[in-house]
Amino acid sequence: MFDKIKRFAGKILTLAILVSIVIYVYSNVEELRDAEFDLRIEYVCLSFLFASLGHLLNMLTWYRLAHSYGLKADLVTTARAWILSRLGRYVPGKVVLLIVRMNLYKGMSKKSVGMATVTEYLSSLAAAGIVLSAAIVTYPGKSPLYYPAAVITGVVLLAIALHPKVLQRFANKLLQLAKRRPIEEYPPYTKILGYVAAYLLPIAAHGLGFFFLLNALQEVSGRYILTLTGIYYASSLIGMAAVFAPSGIGIREGILFLILPQIIPKPLVIVGAVSIRLVVTAAELLQAGVFSLFARMRGRDSVKSIASESPE
Repeated sequence: MFDKIKRFAGKILTLAILVSIVIYVYSNVEELRDAEFDLRIEYVCLSFLFASLGHLLNMLTWYRLAHSYGLKADLVTTARAWILSRLGRYVPGKVVLLIVRMNLYKGMSKKSVGMATVTEYLSSLAAAGIVLSAAIVTYPGKSPLYYPAAVITGVVLLAIALHPKVLQRFANKLLQLAKRRPIEEYPPYTKILGYVAAYLLPIAAHGLGFFFLLNALQEVSGRYILTLTGIYYASSLIGMAAVFAPSGIGIREGILFLILPQIIPKPLVIVGAVSIRLVVTAAELLQAGVFSLFARMRGRDSVKSIASESPE
């Protein structure tokens, strides 16, 4: 009964957010009509290229992180697991993301998959906080003093949450409630901080993807790259954390609509926020297809190899 109420409340909340966005867009229709967009395909291609690069860098970081939790699959299997599980976020609840990832790591510890996924998210969030802090400090305009303090506080709290002792205590409390065996081994703290640093690379790639897409519509000054990167990636992660919204639809756009008009024109924010989702989704689908094809071809090669070695 409680689960049904929770799902219903999630749907209502998602609908409310989407309605709010529709109202926001409708209230700015006149500005959208008056806006002059000169689509430059070369910048769209650059946006797609950097979005794809961002995913590849995320896959490589996940490969190292997963290995530290004992999930020692090969690179193709790991990349396929990451991209296919990411597509699972389009289903409300985000549970599908974890289920897909667990199914792809057959025969391996489900607890390790779950803990690696939590570490991945917290490390990405901490890295986004670092970028956002740098963006606020270097922002060309004036920002309230509590902005940097709030972001720095958030980064410190995430750094504490990522400490193995904190993670271990929290995870094992949940496992105890579920009557499961506790997890005894965690990566050292220095290695986890290394993952935070590693996630700065995909964040930079995705930020450039967003920046180039905006420039495909209207020229945006390069001095805003860091600010746009921090806000865009942080809004994406917050959207992923919203369990009621598939792929954070509405959450990311709402945050961008709220903050970015202080930097760039509203019409550009609206069109850019919608367009970047299309570009990122296209990059995800392409890579999911490519890595699934690689996995299938490798499987066929293995079958042929076994057949050729078998006695006649």
